[in-house]
Amino acid sequence: MAIDFPTTPTVGQQYTYQGATYVFSAQGVWVQVAGSSSSTGMDVVLRIFAANTTYVPSTNLISAIVEVVGGAGGGGGAAGLAQQHASAGGGGAGGYSRRKLTAAQIGVSQTITIGTGGTGGVGNNTGGNGTATSFGALVIGNGGFGGKACSASASPDVGSGGAGGLAGTGDIASPGVPGVSGALGGGGASGGGAGGSSPFGGGGVGVWIQSAATNGNNGGGFGSGGAGATVANATLTANGGNGTPGVVVVTEYISVSSSGGGGGSISTSFSPPQGRLTLQTLTPVMTTTQAAKTAIFYTPHVGNQIPLYNGTAFVMTAFTELTVATTDTANSPAAIGVSKVNDWFIWDSGGGVLKLVHGPDWTSDTARSAGTAIERIQGLWVNSVAITNGPAIRRGTYVGTTRSNASAQLDWIFPGAGSGGLAGVFNVWNCYNRVNVAGLLQNNSASWTYNSTVVRPVQGSAAGRISFVSGLMEDAAEAVLCSYCIAASDGTTGIVGIGVDTTTAFNGSSAQGTGTASSGVSLLASYTAPSIGHSFWSWNEACNVSAAGSPTFYGLIGTPTRTMNGLQFSFRM
Repeated sequence: MAIDFPTTPTVGQQYTYQGATYVFSAQGVWVQVAGSSSSTGMDVVLRIFAANTTYVPSTNLISAIVEVVGGAGGGGGAAGLAQQHASAGGGGAGGYSRRKLTAAQIGVSQTITIGTGGTGGVGNNTGGNGTATSFGALVIGNGGFGGKACSASASPDVGSGGAGGLAGTGDIASPGVPGVSGALGGGGASGGGAGGSSPFGGGGVGVWIQSAATNGNNGGGFGSGGAGATVANATLTANGGNGTPGVVVVTEYISVSSSGGGGGSISTSFSPPQGRLTLQTLTPVMTTTQAAKTAIFYTPHVGNQIPLYNGTAFVMTAFTELTVATTDTANSPAAIGVSKVNDWFIWDSGGGVLKLVHGPDWTSDTARSAGTAIERIQGLWVNSVAITNGPAIRRGTYVGTTRSNASAQLDWIFPGAGSGGLAGVFNVWNCYNRVNVAGLLQNNSASWTYNSTVVRPVQGSAAGRISFVSGLMEDAAEAVLCSYCIAASDGTTGIVGIGVDTTTAFNGSSAQGTGTASSGVSLLASYTAPSIGHSFWSWNEACNVSAAGSPTFYGLIGTPTRTMNGLQFSFRM
């Protein structure tokens, strides 16, 4: 980028360039005026595309270097005979092209087509040809050709290597490296030809043998050819190695504006994300049940700005409500799976187009995998690993976590009263702008008995629980359980408590009746703990001893009518 300062300045003359003011000094140099507040830096982003897609340039793109290589040819196959040798040729590498493009030349988007690799020849058949890789019509790398097959027939035979891909389109447009021909050596040895190598990896390695049949090795990197097969002293056939697909590599040069008095320090003026994840459009805080939803939204709550990291600093970016289907595969690594925990991110997919995308599945309900790691940058959470069809490393701002149900859908269900309870499910958690969420689960059965020391869920019901998800262990969940029990005539009494991810044990405090024959008592238990990932808190019950008598538990509509019961839960989400 040229800096067109005046060619014959005078002392004291001022000149403004990219928002900064300079003055020509008596020493004959341009000096920036103190307090000049704007300068421009540059960020470099590497983006690699190994599948067909649409390229959308990153925000503030200045220029890009685009490199492509075509799909490579497969190695030839071989058919041998006893006391004869057959060695096929390796496949040719894809052609390589490279071009520097301005943002204007690239435009809003470009279609990326990845060339396929040719399959290895089967038996006495030539390897398949690779196909072209293209970045729109701007940069093209042609496919390599398959290695020639060979058959021993009545005399030894070798196949020639496949030609490399023809020169394509670009500032540099190089033909691919050809495959190596098969060969015969001393002592009755024969070798399949190696595949042609590309700038992104070596071709399949040729193998020498003295007997039997050996398939050719596959190409070892993008756009590299498969090796040829070889058969020595055997009436057998062997297959050539496969050529590998092509690739597109885009190195982006992005303008990064900075500001600050006296020399352009990077601005650190940003705030946390101002929206919330929700299952209800334009409703940042859900107050009604939203069950079995197949779409999720990120909608403004305390504002309409979200900070996005550009490699140097966070830039506050305005947004309107974003949404994505749980079945989406174009802008996510895969559709949401069954009973899976996933993190959600906002990122700029190019040209200022913001998208909501989820990361890969957690390893389990309570642990992220290496591919789902997050990290803090300047106090805000971002993705530590590039996400397929989503943000590059550290380019996605983490906004929350969800957990899907057994139908791969998302739930936000308030608990209620039912026989054995009416389960609550709070499976949308926000990293920022959390609010207190509370629910009361109650059993409206009149009464029920139980006389075992084996802990079970209330009235044996799987509905007596509240499930929820949390993305970070920052807040403690709280639950209080109230129940009413009348001891049996032999003094056997009931116990109630809260089970965390279990229906066969108690966590925290449990409450036991007095053991006085036929006496009634209200039982109160509680539990408080931080949580990460998906968890359920269950209303559990048991008896103090195994005996002939059975204590009686009473529900919401039981006798006495004043009895109240329930599992009260609260958590910031």
